[in-house]
Amino acid sequence: MLDALAPIQAAVWLFFAALALWFGGRTERLATGVLLLGWLVTLSAYVDVDQLSRASVSPIILVCDSLQLMVFVVLAYRSGCAWMTWASAFFAIVVLVQIVSMLDVRILNVGYVAVQTAASFGIMACLVFGAFRSRYLWRREGLGAAEG
Repeated sequence: MLDALAPIQAAVWLFFAALALWFGGRTERLATGVLLLGWLVTLSAYVDVDQLSRASVSPIILVCDSLQLMVFVVLAYRSGCAWMTWASAFFAIVVLVQIVSMLDVRILNVGYVAVQTAASFGIMACLVFGAFRSRYLWRREGLGAAEG
């Protein structure tokens, strides 16, 4: 069932990314760019497996997501924005689920994919919120959108 929804999920996720890139400040644009680059790496390393089999995590994907998490933590620290902190927390869930899936053989692929999907939409929701808030502050107070 999740395979049938994958194109719809990808379209919605890319729509959210476009919103964050279009309306966001420097922080949201940088974070969204990192996410899109990571998505391309993940697509190149992804292996399709049966939904009811054991979840298998590629070390390439784990390293890529760990590097993205570090970028998100640095952006959250430097920007001081609450939504970047929340986005970093959602990204930490993504990385932790990958680590747990590598260590515990009882986790099925369907559960792994469901958690990854929910956390990735949480990340995008935080970035879109930050983008619209940045745009609102830019219009209301005359601040530059690039100051983010």
